[in-house]
Amino acid sequence: MSIDEREPDDAVLIEELRAAGFSGLAYERMEDRLVTYAIDVLDGMFRNRTIYRTVASHAFPLRHTAEETELLCASEPDRMELVLDATIEGLALFRRKGLVGGEWSPELGASLRTYFVGACLLCLPNVFRKWQRRRSRLRSVLSLPVETLEAVAPVDGFPTQRDPADRVADRLHAEEELERMPPQIQQAMIRMALYGESVADVAADIGMTPRALEGRIDRYKAKRRREASF
Repeated sequence: MSIDEREPDDAVLIEELRAAGFSGLAYERMEDRLVTYAIDVLDGMFRNRTIYRTVASHAFPLRHTAEETELLCASEPDRMELVLDATIEGLALFRRKGLVGGEWSPELGASLRTYFVGACLLCLPNVFRKWQRRRSRLRSVLSLPVETLEAVAPVDGFPTQRDPADRVADRLHAEEELERMPPQIQQAMIRMALYGESVADVAADIGMTPRALEGRIDRYKAKRRREASF
């Protein structure tokens, strides 16, 4: 179904949800439908490379490199990181302006789904820049000496030998561990281990409590240690 196809009951639905203060089960179900739809649309746009032209027609262009274009076409984890962040920010914008602010109207010709996808596209340039900064920070970390990289690797057992071949193996091991971490865990580990930031500061920046962040890191480390023991 095209993103330009309209749901026939959009106007009726929004009036009912407005009367309920845009809350409750019906509102949550509408959000779920919109988010599921937008994820599929944005994912497809990244895979077929139409996202760049489409974003440029809605917002600021994405300043992307050929390498980033190929990565986002081929790598589902990188692609979905961007897509999910854009839909989260798009949902907040959609609610604030489109619904509570009353900017969406059936008379303007766009369905709720089309309007919501447009909100996600408006948020994508900022999301994309954050993703680029995270990748740049990771590359700078991976250029550090392997002794420093050991601080963020959650699995023990680096070799004690330090001849050139072993040092290459150590670096590959540390890089692999960093690359496989979920983005939030990776960001937290790098900032705490390498830059000395506190759990509280990192947790606040990524929207978690310190206890929740510590628990997530501990669970990830335990999972990786179990995997490494087999």
